[in-house]
Amino acid sequence: MSRIWNAANPLPEDFERVVHRDGWSMGWHGSLFVPGYALGRASAVHLLAKVIDCGIDRGSQVGRGTYWLVLREPSGQVHHLVDPSGLQRIFYSRTAVYGSYTTGLKALGATLSSCSHEGIVEFLNFGRFGADFSHHPELRALSGSGRLEVGPAGSISLFDRNLAAPGFDPGQPAAEFFQGMADSLQGTKVSVDLTGGLDSRLVAGLLDAFGLDFETALSGADHYSEFSIAERVSRRLGKGFQRYGHDIDRITGDLRRHIRRSEGLIDGVATHRASLLQEARHSEGYEVVIGGVGGENFNDYTLVQDLPFVGRRHANLERFFDLRLNPVLMPEGLLCPKFSAVQNGFRSRILDRLEGYRGANSTATYQNIFYRHRVGPITAVQVSATQRLGMGHLMPLMDYPLFCAGYQLPMRERLASGWHRHLINEPAPAVSGIASTSGIAAYGGRMGLLRDLCGYGSNTLKRGIRKADQRLLKRAYPQESPDDLGLLPALRSTTLAAEAFDRVKAAGVLRADLKLSQLPNFWLGKVITLGIFAEILDP
Repeated sequence: MSRIWNAANPLPEDFERVVHRDGWSMGWHGSLFVPGYALGRASAVHLLAKVIDCGIDRGSQVGRGTYWLVLREPSGQVHHLVDPSGLQRIFYSRTAVYGSYTTGLKALGATLSSCSHEGIVEFLNFGRFGADFSHHPELRALSGSGRLEVGPAGSISLFDRNLAAPGFDPGQPAAEFFQGMADSLQGTKVSVDLTGGLDSRLVAGLLDAFGLDFETALSGADHYSEFSIAERVSRRLGKGFQRYGHDIDRITGDLRRHIRRSEGLIDGVATHRASLLQEARHSEGYEVVIGGVGGENFNDYTLVQDLPFVGRRHANLERFFDLRLNPVLMPEGLLCPKFSAVQNGFRSRILDRLEGYRGANSTATYQNIFYRHRVGPITAVQVSATQRLGMGHLMPLMDYPLFCAGYQLPMRERLASGWHRHLINEPAPAVSGIASTSGIAAYGGRMGLLRDLCGYGSNTLKRGIRKADQRLLKRAYPQESPDDLGLLPALRSTTLAAEAFDRVKAAGVLRADLKLSQLPNFWLGKVITLGIFAEILDP
């Protein structure tokens, strides 16, 4: 399988898994399922048949999950596409398609010094990139709505797959989606993320209701309060619960390995614990892991910032940026003069980009930004890294048919996690009465909402106070971290941190007289990731 990571323009036969029919060939990587067919080969055979019958763009839309497909027609024309959510990352330049981001950058002769200043500043602020952007303007991630054709002379052409548009396509009902997913995963060794929140509880409850056998898991240091809630939910479902810790004893080797696997596209320190979790599951023989990311598509997470104009037609993107995307900007004083000037224009550049996500009203605009610019790219890097281990990674609440369904959900069904409450209460009443980390349970009906009203009101008030404080005083309010509290102090004392910091300074990004001890914790992981990324490009 190394060729799909180490060379340009891989062909179907370069993949470990490939199917053929009527002169067509299709190789695939990742977790592909079609409702009614088993995960993997059976689903791939059916999808290829639909492609032959209906064409690539229409036929490929029967696929679900997170995957990369390479199709070759009888004529020899080669096509590359990923799942409609874009959670499996591949990359392209004007002349080549790459499964590996850093392989593509090396082919361009890129080093950290030659990367885009705007891209480096974006990474230092977000710890990742929005949408399909990257460190280098000539290498982009392929979105789920695109299809690449490799020409006979090696030219790359990008085409629109004509996916059904959110707001016009009703999507797929959640119960129907999860039924198909559970059927396709039968006989697969599965581990499902289970936290103290309602998103992962909904995923676990629906999969259990539709007959899938699985275990649940949560990782964190001993102090993490969500363990107790997750364990209660797991017991009620009758599932085994795996509790994973956060081991920081081998932080140097871990970070080098993790950042190479995620290719410098996400803060490797912030995702250290999650990466360890996936490695542990892989070593224990799990074939597929399932997460609960994406619940914001269906709840009222933008309610507080829009009060008292909920559902207004024109979204206030400046307020959204300040309260949701990046309430704490990187201080310009940490950067050298040329990067400080780029940082000065960071907010306006991102706001200009967000204009392209406007929808029919503010809620639709926020949904577009959440899915395409914010959480989608974060999830995509982590999913792609997990699948590179050889273990499937599914995020059902981010799957495109459910995104389309959530896009049209009215605010009255989002309030107090009403959509979640309804779907948890009916198939999984045993776990509906356990309060989540937000203070909300999942009791059904109007009386159920009244029982949760105090918890919901208290949680909403806290959110409002914090957002106001972020807006007025520029304070950050991180959620309780599941990470070992000694992570950052331990990291600061390593040779790895010093070398990575010096490498970023040598590239002319940080102020020449800045010391590692002067770098605030909030940006430590991002700078170290950038330094290891520089080492990958130029050992």
